[in-house]
Amino acid sequence: MVIKENETQKSIFVTVVAWIFIAATGFGTLITLLQNIMITTMFPMAEMQEAFNNQDEFKDMPFFAKFLFEHFQFYFLFMFFLTTATLATSIGLLKRKNWVRKTFIFILGFGILFALGGFVIQLSFFDPMSQGLSEEQIPVEFTRMMTIMKIFMFIITAAITGVFGWIIKKLLSKHIVEEFLQTNKMS
Repeated sequence: MVIKENETQKSIFVTVVAWIFIAATGFGTLITLLQNIMITTMFPMAEMQEAFNNQDEFKDMPFFAKFLFEHFQFYFLFMFFLTTATLATSIGLLKRKNWVRKTFIFILGFGILFALGGFVIQLSFFDPMSQGLSEEQIPVEFTRMMTIMKIFMFIITAAITGVFGWIIKKLLSKHIVEEFLQTNKMS
């Protein structure tokens, strides 16, 4: 393949990453849109908030669980905007826009923090001691299941963190940065 003087060869890595994220976030945007429509049309927020405030079980919940139940419609709206923004930046990444590369790196960094924070929050949900139970009241099978779930959550969190970190590192590499800068000079 002959490359003209004013053309740069596009890296396969960026193209593959862009298409993977376009497919995943395109589907995610559709799902989160449908979730938001369902929440808006099927769940009367005022009645749910009143029911939530009147239940004694909710008063003893961990902070993050209580916050999520009180504001779950905002969580789903946030996820819709996040997937839509990631879809838009994925398309821009495919077009080799340098400012989009930086935005995409920021989104991946946020994804790492989100995964780590979610892991910590999930650990607090699975702590039966926070529910006022003593060790003698907790069945051995339950403890075993919780341990397996914690290990699985750790593996998933480590995988997300590792893959996103690796993509960030590659997008910051000299070769990829030069490719984006060359493409931006030509446009």
